[in-house]
Amino acid sequence: MIEQFTSLDQLDFQLNGVALDFASAKQRLNYNDCWLDFDVSKTMRKGNNALAIKATARNSHVLAPLTVRHVDALVRYSAPAAQ
Repeated sequence: MIEQFTSLDQLDFQLNGVALDFASAKQRLNYNDCWLDFDVSKTMRKGNNALAIKATARNSHVLAPLTVRHVDALVRYSAPAAQ
């Protein structure tokens, strides 16, 4: 969740060095809080993963800083193939 995020802010996201497409993210806004859901099934790997977030534009009317409050990874496992 990102606090104080507005439609005038622009953020770049990278997971393990691969850019995540902001336009494809499911966005849920609640006042100044924003949740973004990315499909990272092709960029997530076993073990440690590195997420980078860079603000490239900020709404000049908002004095409060952007704050990343938490990041979650939801994992869905597929059933093993029948033998």
